[in-house]
Amino acid sequence: MTGQIIEVGEKEVSPNPGELAAGVDKRQAEIENMYRPHRLEISPVIFCLVVMLVIYTGWQADLENYITPESGLGYALGITGGVLMLLLPMYSLRKRVKWMRGWGVISHWFKVHMILGILGPLFILFHCNFRLGSQNGNIALFSMLLVVASGIVGRYFYGRIHFGLYGSEMTLQQLQQDISITRNELSKLFEASPQLLETIIKYDDVVGNETFALMPSLYNLMCLTLQINRSYSRAGVELIAACYRIAEREGWTPSSTTEMIRNGKVYLNAYFSTVRKIAGFAFFERLFSVWHHLHLPLFFMLALAVTAHIVAVHMF
Repeated sequence: MTGQIIEVGEKEVSPNPGELAAGVDKRQAEIENMYRPHRLEISPVIFCLVVMLVIYTGWQADLENYITPESGLGYALGITGGVLMLLLPMYSLRKRVKWMRGWGVISHWFKVHMILGILGPLFILFHCNFRLGSQNGNIALFSMLLVVASGIVGRYFYGRIHFGLYGSEMTLQQLQQDISITRNELSKLFEASPQLLETIIKYDDVVGNETFALMPSLYNLMCLTLQINRSYSRAGVELIAACYRIAEREGWTPSSTTEMIRNGKVYLNAYFSTVRKIAGFAFFERLFSVWHHLHLPLFFMLALAVTAHIVAVHMF
């Protein structure tokens, strides 16, 4: 997703009507781009498959005859992996240090951050031959695996409060604007299908509630996820029926009917996906905050464990 999101209510000064309309049209195009079916991006899939294949090969192979942690290739792998892991905080510094904010696009930094978070542990695993060793080495290894596991959990939370993996951070106002846009597009079908309208408006209370405490938000998330999934399936059937009624009444061609159904499904998917995001927004926002305060100490623990391991290796 490109471009900036209009933030409703950010300023007290009313925007120019023409600029507001242009901004809404731009956001509508972005919603269509996000929720319209896309081809699967092959590069991340290939990267993950290659990493999994390399890990499996290293796990099964007898590397002790070729790689020694104390010298040669094994030692170089350990140094390289350690350096890559130490570069991980650069992403956080890029976001928070004022004089670094002009250093490239933040989404590119995040991509590099994730790649380093995979390659660094991969080098370390080959450094230790996928085997346990000395006590200090084991502490460093398990600290690294704990940081990796924490990063995977954080990646999940991150995706729940951002527009896509590399998109901007969400706000409740932006999500509510998306609801208004998608509902406006679906309103063209409400006359032909009052049942579709009933399925949509039952979530007005969710959209209008701007604050959830932690436990109520968890309860809403669990209950609404099941309810929304059922409503989405039912609304899909109602949408198709409404499109056929309109097509029969106005004499549409089969291709026009198919196109109307396809576009309707895009906005229907966008509507219910946004409702899900709003239902879990407060919950995942708080979880991400808690995770962030835990992840940083885990990284410092890893840094200390690695330092102790390096000192022990060179002193004894």
